Amino acid sequence: MFITWLDYVMFLFQGGSVVIAAGLVLFGIPVLRDQLLNHNPALWKHFLVVILFSLLAIYGTHAGKAISMTGGLESVDLTHTLKPNQAVVNFRDMVVVTAGLALGPWTGLLVGGIAGLERYSLGGFTAVACSLMSVLSGLLAGLIRRYNGAMLSPFQAAGVGAMSIIIQMSLILILSKPYSDAWLLVQHTAIPMLIITVTGCYAFQQVMRGLDKVRLQLLARKTKIRAQQAEIRALNAQIEPHFLMNTLNAINALIRIDPDRARYYVTMLGEFLHETRSYATQNTILIKDELSHIDKYLEFQYLRFSETIQYDVQIESPSMLEYKIPPRSLLTLIENSLVHGFSDKSQKNSITIRVYLQDNKLIITVRDNGTGVKQKKIQAIGNRPVTSDHKKGGYGLYCLKKTLNRYYGDESDLKIDSPPDKTGTVVELSIPAGIKLKGLPG
Repeated sequence: MFITWLDYVMFLFQGGSVVIAAGLVLFGIPVLRDQLLNHNPALWKHFLVVILFSLLAIYGTHAGKAISMTGGLESVDLTHTLKPNQAVVNFRDMVVVTAGLALGPWTGLLVGGIAGLERYSLGGFTAVACSLMSVLSGLLAGLIRRYNGAMLSPFQAAGVGAMSIIIQMSLILILSKPYSDAWLLVQHTAIPMLIITVTGCYAFQQVMRGLDKVRLQLLARKTKIRAQQAEIRALNAQIEPHFLMNTLNAINALIRIDPDRARYYVTMLGEFLHETRSYATQNTILIKDELSHIDKYLEFQYLRFSETIQYDVQIESPSMLEYKIPPRSLLTLIENSLVHGFSDKSQKNSITIRVYLQDNKLIITVRDNGTGVKQKKIQAIGNRPVTSDHKKGGYGLYCLKKTLNRYYGDESDLKIDSPPDKTGTVVELSIPAGIKLKGLPG
């Protein structure tokens, strides 16, 4: 009998390996993988997975070995139908159980029903017991999956597979006639079918846990990215409080001497605030929109400091205005120059922005003629918040560099150069030209 068991086990392992390999390939496809790991999918995806599991289960029947009980037990060719004294040793229930464990009772019931109906159509003296058990296997496995809550371990899945074979053999002994043939069949096929079903359920559940681990890792990554984006957008939506307070004070003073001009600035301030909120919800904006936003910002600076700021923009090509950058990239550099670079508001302070392409990189430089930055602080700026000589600062450049790193990784850079003679500062921002942002959930 041991030789018979070994022969059946080796035979079933050949077909079972094909099913497991097919499952690995099919359920590695994103649409099917998402269906297995998401229990609220589109109906057509659910239908597709039921059909695939059913086909694999039917294959599990026809890849088995037909045996005849005439004068003992002997293997025969598996034809389209079985004779009344024939049965099939197979691994159909391995697939049915895994379907129930993967997607719950309804899927298990459907797959078991389809595979069981097809098995019943083959005939043989175990047709009723085997087809009925296929339905029960899928339903029971699905119920265990539902009431267990979490995904079963591979050992638990193997236990469910073993339980299904034990129940199936019991049904064969109860429902199949004559009893002598049923008992002979159970003696020779129970162990091989138990081994293949337990092994297959264990292997498939191991694959499922691997897929679920990948899903959780992707979910954690997307959650982290969304949290980072929320942080960046919250920072982008912030307005430097001193700027807002000083602007409102300047408008208030203007109301008394020039109401029409004050009305103009109130309207523009509303537009500026609206743009700030709007841009904060976007990952990138056009360079021309950022420059327009800067124009409004500088208008308020002109209101406070009269004609003490000279502002020049040099664009290599008009088409470059359509390139996209993270919002507030340029505005942060302008704010940094105005707040921390110019100690003397009475002199003619100038800011020059230059935009050009170099080696597939978009290069933006902001040059001012302010007091410069001490050399010991240049290395720290952008890597951590630092303080200026006038007030707490450096946080804007720090946040900007974090934003660039999250969106572009090592392909972005933020450089600061300030001559020792305090003749100004040049900040250079470089990002990939026309490349989709990294760090965004796809």
